[in-house]
Amino acid sequence: MKAVRFSMLRVSRVGLASSIATLLGAVVLAVPAAADTDPGAPVAHDDAYTLYPDEAVVPLRVEANDTPTGEVRIHDFERPERDTGVVLYVEAGTLFADVSHFAPLGTVVVHYDVIDGQSRTSAPATITLTVEQDPSRGPVAVDDDFTDRRIMGGGSYVLDVLANDTDPFGRELTITGCSDARRASDETTAGVVTVAADARTVTLAVPARLLGRKVRASFSCTITNGTRTASEVATFQTTPVERVRVHRTGEPRQISFTNPNHGFVRIYLGRHPSAHRWSLGVHRVAPGQTQILRTDERLTRYRVAYGKQQIFFMRGSRAIRQR
Repeated sequence: MKAVRFSMLRVSRVGLASSIATLLGAVVLAVPAAADTDPGAPVAHDDAYTLYPDEAVVPLRVEANDTPTGEVRIHDFERPERDTGVVLYVEAGTLFADVSHFAPLGTVVVHYDVIDGQSRTSAPATITLTVEQDPSRGPVAVDDDFTDRRIMGGGSYVLDVLANDTDPFGRELTITGCSDARRASDETTAGVVTVAADARTVTLAVPARLLGRKVRASFSCTITNGTRTASEVATFQTTPVERVRVHRTGEPRQISFTNPNHGFVRIYLGRHPSAHRWSLGVHRVAPGQTQILRTDERLTRYRVAYGKQQIFFMRGSRAIRQR
């Protein structure tokens, strides 16, 4: 009877030892699994940003989607190659991208690490930076001043209104339309503006009635880069015609005249004030040209015409009298 009890006790002890060993084995096997999921280690996620060359400096909050939220910060990052034009730097714990150094279009991949401020452990991730054109950004239109051009009534002039306009991404600019030119003083029409077939220039046709007059006027144009538009104003001023004076040369029976204008003039000389009966003829004088004529007439009358329209701005002078 005692042997039976001992045997039972022995069996019980063996079973207990086996149970304890089994339990301990389970605990030992669970320890490595717990180490793999340490709640104190940070987890970093890859990020991607699209940058535009005219944005200059852009903050990259790459730690915003990393965990533990609010406890990780940038620890280290890879600097892009110089030829990418992208500059990265950290300021006040935030990573910034500077693309103001003429960054070319393309993609840059940067590796970085975040660190947990409490556990002091780090985790790697990557940032993909894509530099591209922003189709929503429009061209930069600058007003034009053509007042230094010799623009006269009765003529047509080709004007390059796109010369000082730019696009932030170098896209081609074209002209979509322009208004007619109007005088600054009374808003009356001072010219007709036509866009060229290639949409790169405009032609300004100034009416002949403005020949010889000084008139300031302007017109507006709309330009586009293919997606966005911008407007500008072009200003011009018609050049007044300078008087052509016929005078004695100092030599007996000689008269002279010089054309100070930038266009041809016609000078009618003789005794008769009729354009068809000038005894000394009609003389076409080029810009800057001087002509000298000999005449036996004691009194020479003259009339000056400028341009094809024969708008006379000087009539019937009696100043040319021979000694």
